[in-house]
Amino acid sequence: MFSRTGEAEARAKSFLGRAQAGKNQQIAKQLVARSHALAAASGLPAFVIDSTHQSGNSFGERISHAIQEVFNQGYDQLLVIGNDCPELQVERLHQAAQDLNRQDWVLGPDARGGEYLIGIHRQQFEAGQFKKLSWSTHRLFAELSALAGASIALLPQLQDLNSQA
Repeated sequence: MFSRTGEAEARAKSFLGRAQAGKNQQIAKQLVARSHALAAASGLPAFVIDSTHQSGNSFGERISHAIQEVFNQGYDQLLVIGNDCPELQVERLHQAAQDLNRQDWVLGPDARGGEYLIGIHRQQFEAGQFKKLSWSTHRLFAELSALAGASIALLPQLQDLNSQA
C-alpha cells in the first residue's frame, strides 16, 4: 500500500471543502485505515509505505522508490494500491493477483483517467520510466497502458475520491 498518512492526505485533498478541515481529516484517516484493513484481509503479503517512509521529491520518485524497495526484498511481482478507492474489495485484489500470474501488468482504471491499482512484475519495472509518468493526472492510465503494451490485464473501472470537485 502506497499512501500518505491520514493527516497528510487531509492536507492534500479537500473532500468536503477547505472550511471542513476537521471532517476532511476524519475522512482521510478512515480511507487510510480502510485500505490497511483491506490489504491485511487479502491474505497477501502486505507492505505499507506511507509518507513517513517514502523518499524522493516527486510522486513519481516516491512511488518508484517504494516499488523498488519491495522488489529488493525478493518479491518478483507486486500490486500497488492507494487509499482513495472505497469501491476496492478483497475479491478484486485476489483477481488482480491471479491476473498477474498470467500477465506482466494488471491495471485498475479509475473513472478520471488515473488508476486505483497497478500490478507489475520485477522484470517490467523501470524506475526511470515510472518517475516520468504523469502521476495524479487524467493521463496516467493511458501512459501506464502504453508502457505495459500487450501483456496487460484490465480490471473493472472504479471510482476514487480525491476532492469535492
